[in-house]
Amino acid sequence: MSITMEMRQNLIDSAVRVVAREGLDRTTTKLIAAEAGLNEAYIYRGFSSKEDLLRAALHMEDTRFVEYITKHLSVMRLTGISWKERCYLLFKYVWEFILEVPDDCRFYIRYYYSANFLKYARDEHLECYRRLKMIASIAFKPDISISLLLHQMFETLLGYAARVNYGEMQNDEQSCRTAFEQIYYFTAPHFKESVLTEEEKGVS
Repeated sequence: MSITMEMRQNLIDSAVRVVAREGLDRTTTKLIAAEAGLNEAYIYRGFSSKEDLLRAALHMEDTRFVEYITKHLSVMRLTGISWKERCYLLFKYVWEFILEVPDDCRFYIRYYYSANFLKYARDEHLECYRRLKMIASIAFKPDISISLLLHQMFETLLGYAARVNYGEMQNDEQSCRTAFEQIYYFTAPHFKESVLTEEEKGVS
C-alpha cells in the first residue's frame, strides 16, 4: 500500500525538524515517524530507506532555494547602482531566506556537511543547481569553474548562517554585509571585465 502525497510531505517536513533538533546521528525513522504522527512502517511505503527520505528532504530544500534565488535575479538588472551593490541586494534576499526558518537552516547545515550527503545526495544536489550555473556563467570569465565557485559561495554562506543560527553572530544588517564581503572578495576577480565596465558607465 502506497502513501498519499500529503503523508509523504509530512514525513519530509518531519525529517527536517528532527534533524534540526536532534542532529543527524541521533535521527532515526522512529523519531521521524513520531514527529509526523504516523506509524514507522509508512516511511518504508514512501521511501526505500531513511537515507532516501533525508535525500528527498534535501532535494526539497534545494528546489525551494534555487526557485527563490531565480525569482529575485531581476535585481541584477537594476540601473543607477554599482554591480557590487546589485550583488549585495541579491545576497541579502538569499541571506534572509536561508535564515528565515531555523529548522530548515539547521537541517541544511547538518546534512550538507555529512558523509551521508556525499554518499547519497551530492549528485542530485549539483543537478538542482545546474540552472543557476547556466545563468551565472553570463557574468563570469569563461575559464572559471562555475560549479566550484558556486560551491565555495554556498559553503561560505552556510558557515555564516551557522554562526548566526547558533548565536555566535546577530541576524542583522552588519552580519549580512560581513558574510557578503567575504564572498564578494573571492568572487569579484572572476567577473567578466565587460560586466564591470558596463556597470561603471551606468553608475550615477
